[in-house]
Amino acid sequence: MITQIKAKGHNSLVITKLGKSYYWPMVAPSGEIIPRPVELSLPYKCQIVTASLGYNFAMLVSKSGHVFSFGKDNSVGQLGHGDTEARLIPTMIEGLRNEKVVSISCGYKHTICKTGLGKTYTWGWGGRG
Repeated sequence: MITQIKAKGHNSLVITKLGKSYYWPMVAPSGEIIPRPVELSLPYKCQIVTASLGYNFAMLVSKSGHVFSFGKDNSVGQLGHGDTEARLIPTMIEGLRNEKVVSISCGYKHTICKTGLGKTYTWGWGGRG
């Protein structure tokens, strides 16, 4: 059963009641575009509870509050890993490992999130605020 649906630009993502997430279109490591929903590869027993999409990137929040990001565009650090390397599979944002994120929202090339303690974090392009 699908519990959440997200879409932005050409990208779509769904989350199921069991915490699985599916994204499309997906870019395979070979560069091939896969136009159908693809289950995202996540650590064992990791359940996704919410997500947000930016321009050619995505953020996923797990039940434990960890944030995973992936995307073919990381030109201004919008994936949150402190670099500008694209990530084709969801990768945990290590800088937030000790936080329990409860909500997240992506803009064009930036992200903002809130923790259970009320802290906010932002990353990516901050050219307009």
